[in-house]
Amino acid sequence: MSIDLEHNGPAPFSMTRGLWAMLFGVLALFVVLAVAYSQVTPAGVAEQHNADENAHIAYVQTLASGHLPVFKVGGADYEAHQPPLYYVLAAPAYLATRGADAATQARAMRLVSIVIGALIVLVAFFCTREILPRAPGAALAVAAFIALLPGFLAISASVTNDTLTMLVIGVGLFLTARLARWSQTEDVADKSKLLYQEAALIGLVLGLGVLTKTLTAPLFPTVIFAFLLLAYGKRLTGQQALVSVVISCGVGVLVALPWLMRNNALYGDPIASHLFQTAFNDTRFTMTADIMMRVFGGFNDYLRVVFQWAFASYWGGFDSMRAFWGLDPHKKGPNFGRGPAEIYTVLALICLAAVIGLARGVKSVKGDGAATAMLGACAALTAFTLIAFMQFNLTYFQCQGRYWYPAVYPLTLFFVAGWRGLLSQDQARRGAYVVAAAGMVGLNIYTIAALLIPRFAGG
Repeated sequence: MSIDLEHNGPAPFSMTRGLWAMLFGVLALFVVLAVAYSQVTPAGVAEQHNADENAHIAYVQTLASGHLPVFKVGGADYEAHQPPLYYVLAAPAYLATRGADAATQARAMRLVSIVIGALIVLVAFFCTREILPRAPGAALAVAAFIALLPGFLAISASVTNDTLTMLVIGVGLFLTARLARWSQTEDVADKSKLLYQEAALIGLVLGLGVLTKTLTAPLFPTVIFAFLLLAYGKRLTGQQALVSVVISCGVGVLVALPWLMRNNALYGDPIASHLFQTAFNDTRFTMTADIMMRVFGGFNDYLRVVFQWAFASYWGGFDSMRAFWGLDPHKKGPNFGRGPAEIYTVLALICLAAVIGLARGVKSVKGDGAATAMLGACAALTAFTLIAFMQFNLTYFQCQGRYWYPAVYPLTLFFVAGWRGLLSQDQARRGAYVVAAAGMVGLNIYTIAALLIPRFAGG
């Protein structure tokens, strides 16, 4: 079926040869840096950028032996309650290196995460192309920012289902954005058929999210909210929006149903949420929120510390939150009662400037109902992610920025949109993109050469 995108608002920009070249350049740079992070970070030992890497590896080993793991209190494989999809993808890398040492096996499995990370960058570009269809520079900037974010690179260079979580959420947003862009076809029958097919595809992604990690759960209400916004903006009828919600959520539940039934049979809980609490309580890293509130001097100071260090580690926190920019690389960890180094203050000011420019940046999509709906959906996903993070930190002291990564795409989109709002001239925007990219490459080189290599020397 042909679709007249001019009836939907602006058509997505054309992919020129030069744009493809720049996009693949970003992807190549990501892969080079991610492999460098993997190589300089010890493998097969405990507690590196991802403190749970060994537990994730244990899951892969169990799966490769021919069966799913079963959670046991106090076991080394405390990630056994996790859904299996990421580990299914990582298992071939483990099997291919089965006769090698633990470090070689771990680095082979890290390559799976690196490939997934590259796909996250690619999806971010094309999702932005749907949301901001006349802004190729913005799409490239969003992809480059995610690709060069040091914290994201470090996580992508480890064995973790966090990467697949981000990819599933990104694909879900892309498909929803594409549906929004297609939501104004002229032929009513064809329109409904297209919408419902796309809703079913979104449902497949929702189900795969359940099979990846519970952190993908906010994608369900995000998709529902997007359909509501499209109906409110008259791009869908109420009936079309309702049927699309039922199809997408219904397919999502059906895809995940075998896993949910297994969990219920084994643990009496379809999503194994109480097992997560048990596993978390059983780790020696766990500090409860009430204890840390007393340490930091009360609720308000506790919140300040949580968000200060979550922001810092979102940008760049390494070695399981024990290594940060501006600190001696040989020290065991920061004093969380004190603020992060000055470089994080500079980054906070840059983000504040983006927030100031965001209102103007969002105004640029006025009249484009698809973009407006998707920006609203992205805002909802960000809110859901931060609310879940805050609820978690009201129980445990866990100021890890990686818990914000399910919203890495919308956060980056708003960051770029904010700076686009501040800089109205294309030449100024291009200059800012180049300076930002160079600065982030520099941060990664500093991280690898001056922080991680000295820290892990001999590791």
